[in-house]
Amino acid sequence: MFEKPNPKQSFPELEQRIAQQWIDRNIFLRSIQERPIEQSFTFYDGPPFATGLPHYGHILASSIKDMVPRYWTMRGYRVERRWGWDCHGLPVEYEKEKELGIASKKGIEDYGVANFNESCRSTVLRYAEEWKHMVRKLGRFVDTNNDYKTMETWYMESIWWVFGELWAKNLVYEGEKVMPYCTRCATVLSNFEAQQGYVDKQDQAVTVAFAARTMQSAEGHPVYFLAWTTTPWTLPSNLLLAVGPDITYVQVKDKATGNCYVLAKEALPRLYKEADAYEEQVEFLGSELAGMQYEPLFPYYAEKGEEGAFRVVSADFVTTTDGTGIVHQAPYGEDDYALITGAGISIMQTLTETGHFVDRVTDVAGEFVFEANKHLVALLKERGRLIKIETINHNYPHCWRCDTPLIYNPISTWFVKVTDLKERLLENNRSINWVPGAIGEGRFHKWLENVRDWGISRNRYWGTPLPVWKCSSCEETKVLRSIHDLYKALPGRLTKISLMRHGEAEQNVAHIYSANEEKYHLTENGERQVRESAKKYLKNTPDLILASPLLRTQETAALVKEEHHGLPEMRTDARLREMYFGTMDGHCYDDADFAAQLTAFQKTQGTEENWTARQAEGAESFADLEARLLPLIEEVLRDHAGKHVLLVTHGAPFHVLEKILHGYSEERASHKTIPDPAQIHQIFIDTKTGKEVDLHKHIVDDMTFACEHCETGEMKRIPEVFDCWFESGSMPYAQNHYPFERQSFTEENFPANFIAEGVDQTRGWFYTLHVLATALSDGKTGLGIHHPAVENIIVNGTVLAEDGKKMSKRLKNYPDPLELMGRQGADAMRYYLLSSPAVAAEDVRFTERGVEEVVKKVILPLWNTYSFFVTYALVDGWTPSDGELDPNTLTNKLDRWMVSELHILLRAYHGRMEAYDLKGANQLLAEFVDVLTNWYVRRSRRRFWKSDNDGDKQGAYSTLYTVLVTLAQLFAPTCPFLADALYTSLKPEADSVHLSLLPMAKEEFIDDDLHAEVELAQRIVALGHSIRAKEKLKVRQPLAEVRVALPDGVDAKSLADQQEVIMEELNVKALEFVRDPLELGTPVASPNAKVLGPIYGAGVQEIIREAKSGNFQRLPNGKLMIGRYEIEAEHCEVGYVSREGLSAASDRGIVVALDTEITEALQQEGYARDMVRLLQEMRKELDLAVEERIDVDLLHVHDPKIADAFAAFSDYIARETLANRVTLGEVASSNAPALLREVDFEGSTITVAVYLSSRS
Repeated sequence: MFEKPNPKQSFPELEQRIAQQWIDRNIFLRSIQERPIEQSFTFYDGPPFATGLPHYGHILASSIKDMVPRYWTMRGYRVERRWGWDCHGLPVEYEKEKELGIASKKGIEDYGVANFNESCRSTVLRYAEEWKHMVRKLGRFVDTNNDYKTMETWYMESIWWVFGELWAKNLVYEGEKVMPYCTRCATVLSNFEAQQGYVDKQDQAVTVAFAARTMQSAEGHPVYFLAWTTTPWTLPSNLLLAVGPDITYVQVKDKATGNCYVLAKEALPRLYKEADAYEEQVEFLGSELAGMQYEPLFPYYAEKGEEGAFRVVSADFVTTTDGTGIVHQAPYGEDDYALITGAGISIMQTLTETGHFVDRVTDVAGEFVFEANKHLVALLKERGRLIKIETINHNYPHCWRCDTPLIYNPISTWFVKVTDLKERLLENNRSINWVPGAIGEGRFHKWLENVRDWGISRNRYWGTPLPVWKCSSCEETKVLRSIHDLYKALPGRLTKISLMRHGEAEQNVAHIYSANEEKYHLTENGERQVRESAKKYLKNTPDLILASPLLRTQETAALVKEEHHGLPEMRTDARLREMYFGTMDGHCYDDADFAAQLTAFQKTQGTEENWTARQAEGAESFADLEARLLPLIEEVLRDHAGKHVLLVTHGAPFHVLEKILHGYSEERASHKTIPDPAQIHQIFIDTKTGKEVDLHKHIVDDMTFACEHCETGEMKRIPEVFDCWFESGSMPYAQNHYPFERQSFTEENFPANFIAEGVDQTRGWFYTLHVLATALSDGKTGLGIHHPAVENIIVNGTVLAEDGKKMSKRLKNYPDPLELMGRQGADAMRYYLLSSPAVAAEDVRFTERGVEEVVKKVILPLWNTYSFFVTYALVDGWTPSDGELDPNTLTNKLDRWMVSELHILLRAYHGRMEAYDLKGANQLLAEFVDVLTNWYVRRSRRRFWKSDNDGDKQGAYSTLYTVLVTLAQLFAPTCPFLADALYTSLKPEADSVHLSLLPMAKEEFIDDDLHAEVELAQRIVALGHSIRAKEKLKVRQPLAEVRVALPDGVDAKSLADQQEVIMEELNVKALEFVRDPLELGTPVASPNAKVLGPIYGAGVQEIIREAKSGNFQRLPNGKLMIGRYEIEAEHCEVGYVSREGLSAASDRGIVVALDTEITEALQQEGYARDMVRLLQEMRKELDLAVEERIDVDLLHVHDPKIADAFAAFSDYIARETLANRVTLGEVASSNAPALLREVDFEGSTITVAVYLSSRS
């Protein structure tokens, strides 16, 4: 039944075998299709950019995104997992600019926007194959073939719909605001994008003197207002000075220069180190300074004085924390802009879009903004206006893509009114289960509390264009929400082709292949499907209906015509008929006679071969259908250009028509699925190109139309494109082409059950998803009311290099992930990451040693336990019986305990997974493997070894088999390769563990009393082992006695069945329970001063004194009373000073003491046990079968103590090592030994010869 396991199994090789098995058995697709549609679990996969190679951060995220869907699949849910690609935006443009040697927007326009965009399109998926290879190597189940791309027409159309909905809800506006701006990319960024790129930067801060017009000192000296700024480049655009109305200001005379300065009184120490360097003259409140005028610092915009510029105003945002308490106001700050425009002063732009000063700023005209700082400072110094200069280090925002320092720039941008949604955003956030919770309750909540309107437009090229057209004459604005709107606005430019599959017909219900024209009618359900689909997706009447001649398509077309009041012309075209099925025509799908042919055909799916493959003899291929349908499409596009034509056909022709009209390759088309009954798909063909319409900027910018409002102007699209974050935030709808297709599916599966990304996405994808979902779920779209985008979010931390630094290709401070998986296996890497703090938003230092530890402590022990089980099961010919193992039928208490522990594990594991606690779930598995291997299996070995095939042995087999099968299922989400190898080996009739259902815990199988009993025994054993380690006593060395004091309220009788177990585990001859732990030693307490200090302050010294004096006791609640202080047990270590001849240890009320005296008899037995271990290692080295016997010669044993031990325990040594004989001091065999080893044994050199029994 079972295959013999490989004792030297390479796990990377095993993973390759299992990966191929998944392909051969179509496991991923089946894991979805074999789950009911009505029980779905929705997962959104955030689209990565394919302009760079995947790294450990992606591997961590992918592992999380695989573990959770695998788990819920095994809970019986249908979990579709669709890969997506982020294709637009600055990341792609920036990489393309570097590649083309373009350094500015002007360079792009000189190159040609069309050329640039097409160049972006051609390389946007440059590393797609590398990503797919990583995903396969990692074992992730995700559909990378039927992926979505944000640059595809249908995805972009859904983005237009999202924008149109926001427009209709009055949640979109165009306005000028001060926004983060990248001079290199020449575009605005959103506030949350600016938050992603803060870098420490060194700048000059200057204190500048502004000459007051209406103030002078008592001596008649001029008076200057002092303002401090870290951005000298903004001084040429100064328009106001701001003071705090309630701040105290002072006029001082500078003794060194004689000048008089006005500044906040609290700021004096920052300007003057010595108090006698100035003389105070008069104090003012800020409100008294308001209205005073000053001379422009530079003359470039002196005329602004006529608008009320160059005066002092009061503002609540002014503080005295930094600078002088007087803030210079220029239109390059959010508060400044509001103050200036609120004062009725118009804004001027001193910079070009690339951050260079305009000609009017004559002194620095043409200079780059940051480079002009030094020149401007020099000018101020030359003119006597520079009072102080200093160098500061501050955290400054940089462009998240090109690393250019940002400026804050007043610019016209399109915004989403996020501030209008604030309360709903906060309310929806409270309904999300964040993991860890602190992210949602803290970081994300605070971000939403201070939310600002979201700038969604970019002055760039490669992106989805904003669907806004404006009139050249009357400024009429029109928002197009679909390609159909474009089709109506541009009569004759686009041809609309609607594809429709017939509704459910009788042969569909009967599962029959049929190309028969007059045989099968639509069912009643099929008629309903057609009517609903027509109402939902064919709201505009087609100009022409062309239908297949088959009865079911004719009936479908007639129903559509009826829905449109008989208006469309309807014709029959035989080229739309069903695919010919050859010898399969008229037969059922599951007809055994055609099973082999169908299997062979299905295996071609996803390959180019699929296009020419035939399902049966005489059947048509997709290539045959294409040859039949291509002339039809050419005729429709020629004879009905600019019209709307509905083609009513069948699944296979529909599939081929999609390929023709979208221009798909054969390989890509082979991944598309056959449409559902009554499904409708619409494609718009551009009459200029003869291809599907492209919505990118270089195409739609040329699409103009007459203004309906003024009838004289031309409607032309505005130049902006969408922020790529708006596109990825639209993913829940756009991936399904909602609402134009899959409307019911999208609505029924919204919001998603689960998403996962890195902590940086709290201000990125998580935020944009949340904003758009909140805006759209207002009860008017079919997406429900007041929904977040998702119910559960796992936030992962950052994977750092081992030294704690960011992983760097240049520094080579991390192992190549693919090479590491080639050495250790993907399962080990997955487990390492998924059980780390990184799955709870904490950073983790990645080490290969950590992955190796997983192999040693989790994967190998599990594999070895499986190998142990199968090895003995094959020897005994044991096979599992049908049905579930009932612990009540087990006679051995150890088996019943193991089954109980298994169900405790199931209960805890499901609890952790339902809470999305991946780290906790995986730690449970590792802990259970340790208990299984180091307790149950080790204590059961003799039961498997013994020759009697009695009920006890059968119980051991049944128990271990059940545990291994269940463990394979529980490990499947984390270690999918290993789990499948174990499961399909233990259950050869199963195709994959990933098609199985996870068992649930049965409370009636859990024995809490037995659990507590064994746990107590294990704690005693653990304390005993800790004593042995402390005293450097090997476990193989027998000791005379262990003495145990139990916690108050625990009766030694409860351990009656565990006494022999404790003695065997600790290798002692006797066990005694004592009532008073003081019989074993004197307790000592060692408080943790470092922890207790911040809690108790000076009281910690008293705690330490009282502990040293022995004035402490353990309370019933587990805490310690030390003197007058009650402290937590974990804050104080309690040990024991042992009585003479004993060595003691304690834990949570248990005290264990070992008699450490080793008598001669005990020492002899210890030597014998050491020899047993040596011989077992030699058996393993010889790769002997478990039943194979040996003969042993022990030679050159010159130490009499060792010789006496071997002689006294020769029978024991023989019995434990399956030896026929153990001969001491002479060569008893005439044959050469199978293995001869000279060893150092307790300081004496001896020779051990092992012979195979059959040859000695």
